[in-house]
Amino acid sequence: MLLLIVPLAPWLAPSEAAPARVSPLLHLQYARFDPLTSADAPVLAMHTPLIASWQPQTYIVQFHTPIREAWKQALVAYGVRLYGSIPDYALLTRMDAATAARIQQLPSVRWVGPYLPAYRIDPLFWQRGDELAPDVPLELTIATLPDTNLAALSHRLHTWQLEVLGGAWNRHAGYLSVRALPGYVPAIAALDGVTWVEAADVLALHNDQGGTAIVQADSVRQQLQLHGNGQIIAMADSGLDTGALDTLHPDLRGRVLGVETLGRPGDWSDPTGHGTHMAGSAVGNGSLSGSDRQVSATTVALQAWHRRRASSSRALAMQTAVSKASPATGAP
Repeated sequence: MLLLIVPLAPWLAPSEAAPARVSPLLHLQYARFDPLTSADAPVLAMHTPLIASWQPQTYIVQFHTPIREAWKQALVAYGVRLYGSIPDYALLTRMDAATAARIQQLPSVRWVGPYLPAYRIDPLFWQRGDELAPDVPLELTIATLPDTNLAALSHRLHTWQLEVLGGAWNRHAGYLSVRALPGYVPAIAALDGVTWVEAADVLALHNDQGGTAIVQADSVRQQLQLHGNGQIIAMADSGLDTGALDTLHPDLRGRVLGVETLGRPGDWSDPTGHGTHMAGSAVGNGSLSGSDRQVSATTVALQAWHRRRASSSRALAMQTAVSKASPATGAP
């Protein structure tokens, strides 16, 4: 879910009285509104049999002022699960209706309300409504809460005769790629655990000539016979592909000399893709893109990871690369 942040006024004139406190709003992609003002609150305008019996389990809890840690702990004490923040002063949570009613009585809480299916649909989808043919399937990206059972969700979608193209998960969210008719979007958004639905981006190459036609890397490599043989590259980044030697991308398989993990002990998988992209650029052999593996670089990558102390990670990566300057053994 993407959020809109509104900047505050930069100053007040010294002679002016301070303005009255402005009521906090909810800033969602769907709308920006005060949930206590019925005229501003959006209406769940989704009339479909698939969500006729919808019951909320995901709620927004808004506080009167900036959220304090003690208030979050009070919610946890009631059995509420917390997932993230929403401006202004709100949290995305999971609980049942009875718990929501009790939470509403806490003095720090301004408002409690369901995270409606309407909030979960990319507004761009509705803006494209006139362009969408009702009988032509779309490829959709579905985001879920991180503890949502993706297998169970996929099974539910299969019962609607929808095609599940794939899925992924990290500690922040789950993701499914689905092909469905536009009319199913409201029903998908209403499924338990779903937080966002949008039309999938159409991927296209725009910089596939960066290393060849532009910088003429091929001609330099051929003239100077530079293929990276015997070189060791130390990389400190977000991780590397699956984090397991036997399932690494073929372009990288057999090229990992050693791994040091910082911040996530024992886990060197890549949750963002950045480290994998950089490692592929530096040491990938191009086996899945038609490159001649005989002239591909045979460098060995060392991948280190740290979330906060990047400079420390780089130093450790370099030190470890030097200490492991022997042929790869196949084990990190």
